[in-house]
Amino acid sequence: MAIYALWNNKGGVRKSYLTFQIACEYARTHPQYKVLVLDMCPQANASSMLLGGVEKGERNLEEIMGSYPRKTIAGYINGRVLSPYVNPCIGAEYVLQIQPYNDAIPENIFLVSGDEDLEIQASRVAKACSPGPDDAWRIVHGWISDLIADIRRSWNIEDTTVFIDCNPSFTIYTELAMSASDRLIIPFSADGSSKRAVRAVLSLLYGRGNLLLCWQPSDTNEQLLRNRLQNGRCGNRPGNMGSMGRQFRTFLYSSFGTGRGTGASVASN
Repeated sequence: MAIYALWNNKGGVRKSYLTFQIACEYARTHPQYKVLVLDMCPQANASSMLLGGVEKGERNLEEIMGSYPRKTIAGYINGRVLSPYVNPCIGAEYVLQIQPYNDAIPENIFLVSGDEDLEIQASRVAKACSPGPDDAWRIVHGWISDLIADIRRSWNIEDTTVFIDCNPSFTIYTELAMSASDRLIIPFSADGSSKRAVRAVLSLLYGRGNLLLCWQPSDTNEQLLRNRLQNGRCGNRPGNMGSMGRQFRTFLYSSFGTGRGTGASVASN
């Protein structure tokens, strides 16, 4: 089942709140499936909401971040820094069932919690991309894919829907999240800064100039996107995230108005 990333290259668009709402509603309407939330934002707002809200959620989050080993996304990243090029298959050690912390949440939602230490680890992750084997960049950018695969394997279930809450900027751990995702949801508000942020998102991912923000998905547009994803390599290091080979179907979600998604792609000059 699909892996959805929620990201915009700016804050204040209710991205974490949307992650919380989508995950809970999907879990409620699909009780036969396990739903996994990965909080890849150092602010950990989605984790706080899932764990109980402003006061209770913050207490639970502090308890989780104070555990040893640290059962958060930063704890997992720290483990991968120690074994950057060989998957130690430790992902299942960092996932939590939310209901014991917050009984208002469906029992089929699980969380890899956000952590403020993720910001501190960014430079260590970036350094791991340079030395080592020729495909070090590709291996490191597969860490979150490894995490999801480890968790699915421990559950002995492949049919797991995943929602990844990303930080409101483009960092190395944003790249890791994008590399693991099948679909991208871009929350935005109805103003000029959001329009520019959406353009920046698509430029960062696909490395192209002029953008068509609204189009109806078609075979022609899908083939155009596939061709660009396949041809995005620049030397030994991919020139943009498209060269990871991920074929996104991107949805633009307005945080005001109907919230109805439309496809988005990249147009050439």
